[in-house]
Amino acid sequence: MKTTKDIKSETLNSFDFLITDLRRQHREIASQHITLESRIRSSSQIRDEIESEIETLDLNEEARRAFISFSEICTTPSCGMFLVSSDSYGKSLLYLKDQMKDLEAVTVANIQQAEALQTKMTWLEAQIADLSAKRGIAEREAGIEMFIEAISKIASELFELELEKGQQQKYKSQEGKHLELLNRREAVQNELESLGKTREQSPDVMRFKLALAEKMARWLDILNSKNISREIQIDSDLKPILGSEKLGIIKGSSKARTVLAFHAALFEICTGNPISPFRTLVFDTPRQQEIHSEDLDAYIKELKVVALKNNAQIIFSTTSYRFEIDPATDEEWLPKFGGFEQPMYLGYINNTLDS
Repeated sequence: MKTTKDIKSETLNSFDFLITDLRRQHREIASQHITLESRIRSSSQIRDEIESEIETLDLNEEARRAFISFSEICTTPSCGMFLVSSDSYGKSLLYLKDQMKDLEAVTVANIQQAEALQTKMTWLEAQIADLSAKRGIAEREAGIEMFIEAISKIASELFELELEKGQQQKYKSQEGKHLELLNRREAVQNELESLGKTREQSPDVMRFKLALAEKMARWLDILNSKNISREIQIDSDLKPILGSEKLGIIKGSSKARTVLAFHAALFEICTGNPISPFRTLVFDTPRQQEIHSEDLDAYIKELKVVALKNNAQIIFSTTSYRFEIDPATDEEWLPKFGGFEQPMYLGYINNTLDS
């Protein structure tokens, strides 16, 4: 049996441990709260600057309209003198309003998170005060029942706090994913803009075209392609030009190999980017008279190497060609229903090949 003194000492140590832990949590949350308040103030300042820019644009537009009203400057309503200025005003105003909308969304999220942190800080302060008071009582009375009751209550509250902490962590994770998606959207928009004819010589586009041409030549070699030039250029519509021949004038087996090489090269580039969402290639194999089985086999095996390396997936259908299946990485779907000439993938349940 423990003496009363030992029980009292353990009780006080337990209170001290809990109070210290709650104060540590309070300091961490207070630091996060200060950071969020700083972000909110910065967002407010940026919003004021954007509103100032919008007011400046409005003043410029009013001045433009005033100039148009002077017949000495613009003799006809359709003179077009201020057409570019009007278009620029509209685009700039739309861009600034989009910025305002994004900024307001981020600010609202930060305010909500700051309010949640403030609520948690208030709760922690109340818990610290309550524990400090109970510690004083325990120190005076050294009551075992009070200790057990306090520990049970604190354990329950800490459990609830851990649940809330888990929810906060999930929120932060979702917020991080949201920011990542916003960055990816901006990158995609920049790429789409760079594909326009006015920015055809963008360094990113040039690098992409060069990589696509080089990888397409490699895949033509894998397919054992004969009579197809390896001097490949990619035009502004991202269509290949092989030597002096465009894809539309290539016929027969050469065209089938060229199309396969182009798709494989594009698939390899897309899956090589870890953040690219395009990770699946679906196609139907060419007819046997268009490409030899050994060439197609080399092509499929190299595609599998790319898929395993870049965490991607390839789905293809075939009639005569047979691929050697690896149960660890591959899956084969065979037709399960009887047909007039050959097995079918769709049919009646009572007409399966197993029945």
